[in-house]
Amino acid sequence: QGYRRVWAGLRGLKLGFYGGPHDREPLELLDLGELVTVQAEGGALLLRLRGQEVTMKTESWETQEMWRAFILTMAKLRMPRDLALLPGHHIQLLEALREERERRDTPVSSVTPAVPSCFFEVTRAEAERLLEQSAARGNLLLRPGGHGPGVSVTTRQELEGSV
Repeated sequence: QGYRRVWAGLRGLKLGFYGGPHDREPLELLDLGELVTVQAEGGALLLRLRGQEVTMKTESWETQEMWRAFILTMAKLRMPRDLALLPGHHIQLLEALREERERRDTPVSSVTPAVPSCFFEVTRAEAERLLEQSAARGNLLLRPGGHGPGVSVTTRQELEGSV
């Protein structure tokens, strides 16, 4: 069976696989709420989810055991008793478990965060035009980012009398 090198990240019940260490968008996202079992088999982890099986190979047995520990802990909200980890790893896992419990216990706010007065739903060209026409109102404008949910900043600077 062929394997492809990817990077993985775990956040709560979501296990994301990324093409590179700095990628923001996952190639695939697994819902660990669907997890049935995690087993170490022949140097790999076999994740059985409802309707899906995923095999993860790691670079070492220790890394494999850490992934197994974190996946099971996040999915079940308790530490497995059969872990073969160093004391420092146990502490790290307990801290992650505490943070995850706090995160899940915190109600998700349905209130949309207030948008700052310098945010406008405009394109880059429109933002530049607005700043030029309204120089007395400031020199900074936030607008929707070009990629994803972020924002872009457009500024107006006067250099030696010219804009």
